[in-house]
Amino acid sequence: MAVVGWILLSIVLLLLALILAILFVPIRYKVTAKLNAREKGVSVKVTWLLCLVRFFFDFPKPGEPILKVAFVTILGKKDKPGKPKKSKKKKAKNEGKESQGNPSEEATQETPQEDHIEEAVQEEHAEGGAQEGHSEEATQEEQSQIQASDTEKEPASENADSKSEDSKEAKSKKEKKDQPKVSFKEKLQKIKEEVIFYKELWEDGNTKPFVQSALARVFHVVKNLLPRKVSGKLLFGAATPDVTGYLYGVYCMLRATWPKRFPLEFSPDFERQVLEGELMIKGRFCIFTILVDALRIWFDKRLKILRSKLDAKKGKTKETDQKHIKKRKKNKKK
Repeated sequence: MAVVGWILLSIVLLLLALILAILFVPIRYKVTAKLNAREKGVSVKVTWLLCLVRFFFDFPKPGEPILKVAFVTILGKKDKPGKPKKSKKKKAKNEGKESQGNPSEEATQETPQEDHIEEAVQEEHAEGGAQEGHSEEATQEEQSQIQASDTEKEPASENADSKSEDSKEAKSKKEKKDQPKVSFKEKLQKIKEEVIFYKELWEDGNTKPFVQSALARVFHVVKNLLPRKVSGKLLFGAATPDVTGYLYGVYCMLRATWPKRFPLEFSPDFERQVLEGELMIKGRFCIFTILVDALRIWFDKRLKILRSKLDAKKGKTKETDQKHIKKRKKNKKK
């Protein structure tokens, strides 16, 4: 019993260690890009669990994502060591040389006994050929009958399918015609009701603080996902100088807020359309932080209250729609 207990305890400890490693070991990523006249390419590298899980992607060559877990490739081409394959031309040359070099086989001498055997075999073949001819004629007649029956069945099945499709279309058209048309006043009334409902919901004491807290948590997640370091040199110029100015303004804002994260030299070109330079992006994030923020948003009591109000509103709208449809039908009958 003691041995079984120790084994169970070791299994539980291993599972705990694995869960903690998944939650707290960071996922690291690195992106490098080169955009010059000589070289143009992007390479992405992602590692996790002390490089046990690795992801690589290089563009334009090889242009195929590769995912490896330890020494096993899950995505991408598997490297299988083997003999180099010979080309077809080399194979043909080798076969020609072998055929020239090999001596011809010795001719077999025919005996009179073999002559008698060959004559008997030829007679048997002639008899069998006559029987086969009759059997082939019978089989051809059977096949022609089967084909004729198949051709008769095919148009019947096609006609049945087309009739079923036509009946479905006719039913859908009838249903659309039977539905009473919604007037312009009713549409306006619906829009007004929805605007009033959402305005009251926003002014409620629970909705506004919940949205603010949820947005704060989302921004916290985005902050963790953002790269820790961006370095390199970029020369950028768009088709219009306005776009280059906007992008340069965004770069200046990011550089002012996170000066350590963005030691990037960004030089705008307002005269021509250019994108040249070298770029290197590094970052890391933990699953634990993202999971905590997501769970806090999901299990918030204010979210449950908001969802219950929205569900109640949906039920009321369905009831009102049904009442309006009944009224329209009555008016039509009158």
